[in-house]
Amino acid sequence: MGRDLEQYAAHFDPWAVDAAEEVHDRLAELRTGCPVARVGGDRDDDGYWLLTTYDHIAEVGRDHRRFASGVPDLGAAAEVAPGKAAVAAPVFEQDGAEHRRTRAVMAPYLSRQAAQRREPRIRQLTREVVERLRPGGGADWVADLAWRVPPLLTADLLGIAEHRQARFAELMRAASTAPGDDAAAERYARFMAEEVRARIEHPGATTCSARSPRTGTWRRPPWSSSPR
Repeated sequence: MGRDLEQYAAHFDPWAVDAAEEVHDRLAELRTGCPVARVGGDRDDDGYWLLTTYDHIAEVGRDHRRFASGVPDLGAAAEVAPGKAAVAAPVFEQDGAEHRRTRAVMAPYLSRQAAQRREPRIRQLTREVVERLRPGGGADWVADLAWRVPPLLTADLLGIAEHRQARFAELMRAASTAPGDDAAAERYARFMAEEVRARIEHPGATTCSARSPRTGTWRRPPWSSSPR
């Protein structure tokens, strides 16, 4: 790997706004010159490893003994539950048997059948957002649509009451788009803690109720015919 590419990789931030126009060209260069690059810092304890080829990503994804999905004090769980190292985000911060158990329970909520039941709600929310954007004659696809509809659908999937869904979406956007903002993460964590407490009192057929807060056991939705 050439020194120039090595220096570029050390300070490469694929999430930076000013890198958007050239990010795909830079990733192509890394994929050819250094498919496994250390990015985000000059020292060994800075940054992270960036994999840019399918083969490397597939190898790492299948080898959870060496490459864990969950890292203490890093990731989604750390953002919403700081200081609680034992907390891991279901599915994408889990590995092995634990991952398979959680995925088996969550799958019915994300199946084609489940999506079809939510189709009217998805269409309704999308139309409402587009109608609000229409007078302006244009919009930013991510900021104005993708960052507005999916958070509301996530709230619906979690079973959050309709009158609280807009607040959930607002907190989710703030916590996700401002990494390192402890106040935003804390507000989001408090909101979700309230939702968990509500599920203890009134569990329902939602992903937020899939895991019993009291027993830690998993429950399948009533429409799922899959064996336990």
